[in-house]
Amino acid sequence: IQYGLAKRFEKPTFAPSWTGVYNATEYRDACPQVGIGKPPPGVPAFQTSTMSENCLYANVWAPAVEVGAPGTNRSVLVFIHGGGFTVGTIFNFLVDGRYLAAKGDLVVVAIAYRIGAFGYLYGGIASTPGNLGYHDQILALKWVKANIAAFGGDPSKVTIAGESAGSYSVGELILSPLAKGLFHRAILQSGAPNSLTGGMPKSRSLENTKALARHLNCSTSSNQAMVECLQSRPLLSIVNYTAIEYSSTDRFFTPIYGDEVAPLAPVEALKLGFIASPGVDLLFGVCNDEGTMFALNMFPQYASNATHLTVDSVRRDIVHGTVVYKQHFGAEVADYYTKDLVNPTQDQL
Repeated sequence: IQYGLAKRFEKPTFAPSWTGVYNATEYRDACPQVGIGKPPPGVPAFQTSTMSENCLYANVWAPAVEVGAPGTNRSVLVFIHGGGFTVGTIFNFLVDGRYLAAKGDLVVVAIAYRIGAFGYLYGGIASTPGNLGYHDQILALKWVKANIAAFGGDPSKVTIAGESAGSYSVGELILSPLAKGLFHRAILQSGAPNSLTGGMPKSRSLENTKALARHLNCSTSSNQAMVECLQSRPLLSIVNYTAIEYSSTDRFFTPIYGDEVAPLAPVEALKLGFIASPGVDLLFGVCNDEGTMFALNMFPQYASNATHLTVDSVRRDIVHGTVVYKQHFGAEVADYYTKDLVNPTQDQL
């Protein structure tokens, strides 16, 4: 179901209502990102094959019970997908709530939100305030509160949950004054907003925007002119730049702080107790073996039985993997994971 509409780099608004039967029998467009359609080597393909900027949808699963019948005031679970604020969609088998809805006897909602530059570019002007992906999530929660009763859900029993960047998002929504009153429970799975990519100051985000502008031959003489130029550039030129910068530099687009969504850096808000929803029931933890996915993305050679591993080669790969992401603590991380390892014997190879 389409819950919102948005112009490029601007806040979303509610999508128009409709009459009659809504056709929700097929996947819709994913939000712009690398990997949709024909993904490059090493990038998993999603089940949806199309993308566009008109991508603010919500998937809703509910037990097959007539609306208005007894027991239709079910609890609601709203899931926010992960993907490093750069990739991810609700239109794939990884985000399928039908079984949870049926077995758990609740209404499950998965929400799409803008990612990459389209979701987190900060333009330094009022019309491009940054944190647009968060604004999308908040609008989606407002949509749930207003409409979920039609699916048998209770708007006063909404739990938000997310994994990885979705978990960062859940944490920020707990802190954000704009999300107050939109949920009463929260589940964080492998991530918190005070992590490395959970937020950056406006000044740094604006420099990342200017780097994108220069790459696409847009003037940076004024923020207004820069944003207008970026709004005119082809979708794929921005998607491809975002993918390259995410994998090779620290100039990628993530949430900011110092705005109406996140008035303070998440870690400062937690330290000072500036939590907009302090009474929310909270469950948090990590997804077991989730790191395997990242390890195979960073070290695809490890998937082959022909790869001969030694302690030195593993340590070297770990150090190199952190350098790629501009981190200085690679040797410390490598030592932590390899200090108790010994080289395999010939029989173990």
